Amino acid sequence: MRANLPYDPVKDFAPISLIVNTMEVLVVRTDTPMKSAADLVALAKSRPDGIAMASTGIGSPPHLALELFKGSSGANVLHVPYRGAAPAVTDVVGGQVHAMFADLPVLMPQIKGGTLRPIGVGSKKRASVLPDVPTLDEQGIKDVYADNWYALFAPAKTPAPVIAKLNSAVNTALADSAIAKKLVEAGADPAAGTPEQLADFLKSELERWGKVIREKNIKEGT
Repeated sequence: MRANLPYDPVKDFAPISLIVNTMEVLVVRTDTPMKSAADLVALAKSRPDGIAMASTGIGSPPHLALELFKGSSGANVLHVPYRGAAPAVTDVVGGQVHAMFADLPVLMPQIKGGTLRPIGVGSKKRASVLPDVPTLDEQGIKDVYADNWYALFAPAKTPAPVIAKLNSAVNTALADSAIAKKLVEAGADPAAGTPEQLADFLKSELERWGKVIREKNIKEGT
């Protein structure tokens, strides 16, 4: 997406550990009649100008989830990119846009507060904190898998013993039941592992999302 990235995301960093995975969740205002992703798609197809959906920015996981959703559902959607989650959430709550995808931890306060209704999960499984919200797969909108993730990296050429010590500390912290419970309640799944597993995962994510970005012709600033 970025033609002049000033670093190499693989060569310039040393993987330490994956930390958490977060699901992308599709939400609408609670005072709308839409109770499912199918309702949203039906609305989009019934309107000549379609619907407007927010994202947290061009190329962000919510934007990529939106692109997968458009392709799979055939819905007529206008992408409205915002500079971050806060203004996007504010405009969905305020009715300026119809819906949005976002990381579940970002949305949990509004979901718990009753201002946003989750109508679909963009992952292969339901969220443990939203057990009654079906995945998009379950609703017939296939292959919208857009989990976001957070990991710890060090500068390239960091000594192996340092990487091992940091990895051990991360894994120990994530194995703590109190920490894990807080993460899950916030909508994030603990996801520890080895540096080698993170390196393989990063490679697969770059390949997967690179393909989507090229196919959709997503570029920074567009």
